[in-house]
Amino acid sequence: MINVRKKPYILKDISGNLWNFYIDDCSNLICYNSYDKIKLDEKVMEFDININYLGTIQLIYITYDGIIKYSEYYKNWNTQTLCNTCSKDEKIKEIKIKSIDDSLHIFFMFLNQNNEKKQIYFTINGQETNFLPIS
Repeated sequence: MINVRKKPYILKDISGNLWNFYIDDCSNLICYNSYDKIKLDEKVMEFDININYLGTIQLIYITYDGIIKYSEYYKNWNTQTLCNTCSKDEKIKEIKIKSIDDSLHIFFMFLNQNNEKKQIYFTINGQETNFLPIS
């Protein structure tokens, strides 16, 4: 399997701690800082990361099974599944995450079995979730 993001993603939180995120050779999503090194998930194809204005680390990633997952860290990791493709012929790629104020914005490319592309915009603001095609 070829990992889209082989290089580590390093960020500094609001307390000055350095965090390193990467996908290892076995497709495990790894996170480590000066205190701990943990495997967040397995079969990970691609990920993106953000830190919001409150200091919460926000991580979005795609598994080889076609699942989009969202994890956040504020004292501990909390992970949830956002969506799952129904068919092995469908693929998700090029995922991006950005927080603006208290809303989380997620963008990704959806490819069907004919390789037709559709850009999807997904937003979460605490009270509601919107899932919108933009192309």
